[in-house]
Amino acid sequence: VGADFDIMLGQLSSAMMDSIRSLHKAGVYHLDIAPRNFLMERAECGANNEIIKMSVLAADFGEGAKYDPQTGLSYQNI
Repeated sequence: VGADFDIMLGQLSSAMMDSIRSLHKAGVYHLDIAPRNFLMERAECGANNEIIKMSVLAADFGEGAKYDPQTGLSYQNI
């Protein structure tokens, strides 16, 4: 395919992991991580088609859980 596609795929993967990392910091665990469970806004590209800005959000928390470190309790179906 090409180097541009590889770079874009790397940026997308990194944005997906940043989204999951933010959830984990908040004590939220998705439990069903799959490409279909992410939403992506249109990416803004520069003059050379490099991605300047991309927003990726995790979605579909039907299998999610919330962990409360103070009580040690976990809540399913958040």
